[in-house]
Amino acid sequence: MKQAYHFDENGHFIDTVVLENHQLLPAYHTDIRPPDGLFQPTFQDGHWNEGMDANRIHELRNQQPRVTDIEMLLEEKEDLAQ
Repeated sequence: MKQAYHFDENGHFIDTVVLENHQLLPAYHTDIRPPDGLFQPTFQDGHWNEGMDANRIHELRNQQPRVTDIEMLLEEKEDLAQ
């Protein structure tokens, strides 16, 4: 068994698939693993690139974490206890 990485016609990563060792890579697949840390892996010219705009990456890295429902309920409980 071997892993392959499926991408669309624009090179955007879709999924990791498992192939039999004797199978040839189908179209829009590569055996080159996308590196960790890419927000939108895009396969072009035989290697993976970042497909997301640098401004969007900056926005994502700097946005405030979303308050979960549990955190919200705990805050409400604390407010009621006072």
